[in-house]
Formats: sequence, C-alpha cells, structure tokens
Amino acid sequence: MSGRGGGDVAEDVVGALEAVAAGSHASNTSAMPPLGWRGRVRFCVVITDAPTHGQHEECGATSTHEDHPHATSAYLESVVKTLAQGRINTMVCTLNKNATRATVSALEAAYKDAPGNFKMPKGIPLFQPGAGATERPHLHFIFVLDESTSMRSDWSDLERAYRVCIDTRLAVTQGDSRDLVSIIQFTTSAKCAAQACSITAAPASLDYTGGKTKFGGAIRMASSIISSSNPPTHIPVIVFMTDGCPGDGNAGATEMDSLRTAHKGTNVQVSLCWLLPFVPHRGDGLLLYLRVLRRGSLDSAHCLPF
Repeated sequence: MSGRGGGDVAEDVVGALEAVAAGSHASNTSAMPPLGWRGRVRFCVVITDAPTHGQHEECGATSTHEDHPHATSAYLESVVKTLAQGRINTMVCTLNKNATRATVSALEAAYKDAPGNFKMPKGIPLFQPGAGATERPHLHFIFVLDESTSMRSDWSDLERAYRVCIDTRLAVTQGDSRDLVSIIQFTTSAKCAAQACSITAAPASLDYTGGKTKFGGAIRMASSIISSSNPPTHIPVIVFMTDGCPGDGNAGATEMDSLRTAHKGTNVQVSLCWLLPFVPHRGDGLLLYLRVLRRGSLDSAHCLPF
C-alpha cells in the first residue's frame, strides 16, 4: 500500500464507510461497487489520524472541501444507517485522539439513533502513553532573519528559503493550521514581524530595512517569545538565517546559551542556516563563529546555496 496527500487535514472518512457498506443490505442504493459481505458477524476497522470532513473544526484542523456533500451531518447519518442495516460494526483505531474525537462522537451518536441494536465498539488508540510512540508534535517555528545591508541584493532569496520551510511543513502535515510561526528580523536591533500566528497565516513576504549585523538582541527576543507565546503543546524550532559574522562579538553565543538554560524543559530545537555563498570571502570567519555557537547551543547547522 502507498499513501498520497489530500491537501488538507480532514479526510473523507464517511465516504470510505459508504464504500464499506455497499452491497451489505438489500435496500442499499449506493452507486459504489459492493464488497460482497457474506459473514454473519461483520466488523469494519477504521485506522486514521484525521477527522472526517464536517467534523474538523473542533480539533483546529483544516478542510478544503467545506462544500463537499460528504461533509454534512445528514450524509454521515445516512451512511451509518446503512452500516447498521447491513449489521456492520465499526471500530475506529485512532493515531491521533484529539483529531478524531469529534468524528468518533458523531459516529457513535448516529449508531445510537440508527435502527437495530448496533453500537460502535470502543475504539483503540494506537499510540499508547509510555509505549514508545507519540503523536506528531505541533511546532512553533521562530524564524530569526538577518536583514543587514549585505543582504540587500539577496533578500528575495532569503524570503524564498523562509517560504520553502513553511510550504514543506504544510505539505508534511497536509495543511494543519495548529503549527505556529514567529518572525524576528534583525540588524543592529531586532524587531518582531509576526508572533505566534498560525502557520497558514504566516506572512507571504517580508519587509527589508538594512543595517549592521548583531546577533545578541535577536536571540534574546527569540527567548522572550518562547517565554510569552509558546504553548506547552508546541516544540519551539528556531531557524536562524544569516550571511555574515556578527558585529557584537560573542553576544549571540552568550544569548544562545542563556536561551538553552531558560527553556531547558521545552525541548527547543535550534537550526543555524548560513546563507552561503552570498559572501564567500567571509567563509573562514563564519566557520570560526560557528564553532563558538556550536558549544552545546545548536542542534544543526546548514549552508544554504542559492
């Protein structure tokens, strides 16, 4: 089997159940091909991490099929009625309890009101606490972006790198809106361009100012955003993009160590992206400073060619 993305978080769970019910009862008028049910005891096991269309808002998920006929309560109830008439018990094994809670509740209520004496068996969460598996964590991306004078001609490339990060994450999560984005732009001083907004509302473009390069204030601001705006459900991921050495000495390394100490329990991840070869003649200095920053402060470092 192979999977393919649907472009959003919600999926057509009830549409799949209609296919399950096809041909299970003489009164079934579904246009879908019958499965050929023969057994007296009939079970359908649904394995999913997604809500069905129409039941996605309660878990903060996205759906690009709001007007789809399968997103209505009437459709869900009619499908469950057909399942009950066909004596099909449905059990949901969830990979994400929060995402599927509303869907399971709606299915249980529909089974209760359907004819016959069918109730949904209790579902099984496939990720058990302490069993070595966890649901996909939500992330809080904190972009720390160098907008110094040396970045003037390459600012559009930095914006492109920032958007690639956003778009890649949205592709991985199928448009899940629960990840957060904060943006810090810095020169001599730092400014906050966005703070803990939904990843689906992240700015498409960024203004450019210009100035000198100083890391300390920007990293200090990132630490402040984690303190004030990072929910306990989210892992902070700092993506630091720069093309040059700082003009404030080891202030950046000092602030990074302070950030690590202040947020030791948040599992903060720090990725430093050197935007090379924007200024290749600074390579030796960058590598020297990289060694300073890497003293327990970084999880990864990358050189990004453009």
